[in-house]
Amino acid sequence: MRVALLTLVALASLSLVHSPAMAEPDPPAQSSEALKPVAEQSVRTRHQIRIGGKPVKYTAVAGTLTIRDDKGQPRASMFYVAYMLDPNDRSRPVTFLYNGGPGSSSVWIHLGSFGPKRAELPGPGQAAGNPPYELIDNQQTLLPKSDLVFLDAISTGYSRPAPGVAARDFLTADADAEAFAKGIERFLTLHDRWNAPKFLFGESYGTARNAALVDRLQRDGVQMNGVIALGSILDISRVINQDDRLFITIVPSYAVTAAFHRRIAHSGDQQSLISSAIQWAEGPYAQALAKGTTLSNSERASTARQLAQYSGLPEQFILQNDLRVDPDKFRAELLRDQGVAVGELDARYTADEPPGTRDAPTFDPSGNGTFRIIVSQMNSYIHGDLGFSTDLEYRRSDPETSRAFDFRRAGNGAFSSAFGSYGDDLAHAMTVNPRLQVLTLNGLFDLSTIFYGAVYDYHHLKIPRALANNITYKYYDAGHMAYTDDTVRRQMLADIERFYDKAAPVR
Repeated sequence: MRVALLTLVALASLSLVHSPAMAEPDPPAQSSEALKPVAEQSVRTRHQIRIGGKPVKYTAVAGTLTIRDDKGQPRASMFYVAYMLDPNDRSRPVTFLYNGGPGSSSVWIHLGSFGPKRAELPGPGQAAGNPPYELIDNQQTLLPKSDLVFLDAISTGYSRPAPGVAARDFLTADADAEAFAKGIERFLTLHDRWNAPKFLFGESYGTARNAALVDRLQRDGVQMNGVIALGSILDISRVINQDDRLFITIVPSYAVTAAFHRRIAHSGDQQSLISSAIQWAEGPYAQALAKGTTLSNSERASTARQLAQYSGLPEQFILQNDLRVDPDKFRAELLRDQGVAVGELDARYTADEPPGTRDAPTFDPSGNGTFRIIVSQMNSYIHGDLGFSTDLEYRRSDPETSRAFDFRRAGNGAFSSAFGSYGDDLAHAMTVNPRLQVLTLNGLFDLSTIFYGAVYDYHHLKIPRALANNITYKYYDAGHMAYTDDTVRRQMLADIERFYDKAAPVR
């Protein structure tokens, strides 16, 4: 995420049970986008995949959840796809997964990470192929550990405001969290999962949503076991405002990227480089930036020289940017002499750039092919394998949400959150529920939600010191969507499974 980031009538829930090959016909579709969902719908299909040579049977439910206000009036219809292991066990853990944006559907995490099916994606240095594409059995699915529910934010996927409700009503951080809380609570009621161990799994802005959402859910009486954050960011103002904390925390990311592309020489392993970069960034670099206009010319020159040694950027370029190089400029400049730019979501990826001097690359090579493959697969998968029928467009993202989203917080209870800051929510949730476990996962080559920025956010939560042990940190040689790397996805699966054992041990 770079932030630049209903039961409407008295009808019973519709649930259709069929196999993918023999689906019962849906009611006649309402063909206009203006004719938004009126009643909850769901379609059940039964499936089997093989994991490690063993058959795993599960039921998929694709449907909508009606979101109502406190007066019982419909506000929105939220689309979801749930995967539940057969035979159904209401005491199994259930995990709610979503992407961020804001304004992104859950398509990326749905078909790229730990669902029972996933798209085959190219790795760094590999070009995306052309269709047809294939969904494969996911050997790293989390389904044996937890039932999975993928949720689409309002105005994305097939989720829509109710008739008479404006889409802008959901374009605030608090309204977004409320919609997800209402959707999750409705799912728990429909599927009788209130007493199951419960987890949230958010990616990108979804990690900030995690914080607001887990606190909101617990205030509503939904006791949570754990929160999983991939590509963590709790303080969005750091990125939007580009204050000095952004430039300090991004130095380690620049260092590992420059080393990967052989732009800096360093002795020792990657961890020693990261430790050295953190020590310098938090020490001499932070002190130099704090001096502002009082920094002497010799100090400026020395700081530029040292930053060049960590970032691989020319000293003169660093001086021209007042010792503060934002991620877009870094991506455009690092390999400019080769005529290529590096990726934002994954800085290991590169692509040729048209001639000319730019402050930012013309596109992100790390997301270019991946996005098209997953979007293509999602549209055919929902209508085919899952048998869900609608005339609505499946929106992978909503540009209006991305453009107009309001990160200001109204605050909860006795405290008021600052602009774009979600740490207070998570701190409150952990304090009132001292058994709540948090797992933060970050890719070292992510220039969107930088890994050391995430560390800083979690280290500065206002929690009792003993609760710091409830937070587990994991880092991977990967980018923002770390699960797209086959080797890393296996590592992540093992880490997440251990996290489930800790947060919801089998009795």
